[in-house]
Amino acid sequence: MIRFTATTTIRRPVEDVFAFMTMVQNAPRWAPWIVEAQQTSQGPLGTGTTYRQVIELLGQRGELAFEVTQYEPNKVFGARSTSGPLQASVLNAFEAVAQGTRITLTTEGEMMGFYKMVEPLIAELLERQAEEALANLKAVLEAA
Repeated sequence: MIRFTATTTIRRPVEDVFAFMTMVQNAPRWAPWIVEAQQTSQGPLGTGTTYRQVIELLGQRGELAFEVTQYEPNKVFGARSTSGPLQASVLNAFEAVAQGTRITLTTEGEMMGFYKMVEPLIAELLERQAEEALANLKAVLEAA
């Protein structure tokens, strides 16, 4: 089982952070394991929206499909994978604080197929990469 939480504070208003982070095509700009991302359903982003990500882990590429499960502007963005080697749910919580926006990213799930054999290694890798991803997100948004 994979479960971890990562948190950071970004010196930008919650509206800016939420808008950037929930634009799924922005994910490769800040998440080191995501090579490509795009929305696959029509219409505005919200509960039920679908999107896909091409990821690279341990030198292997894979594709994950997701469905948005929670969407509350400037507060919560949650999704679950619907296909791919990682069956997971991800919850991003956004909180306005005096310094800007606090983001708490929580991930839990389990690996499938080939990846199941190396799940502990991938869990550790994903946790490190989540910390790196939030540091990247902070750097991108604070530089803008």
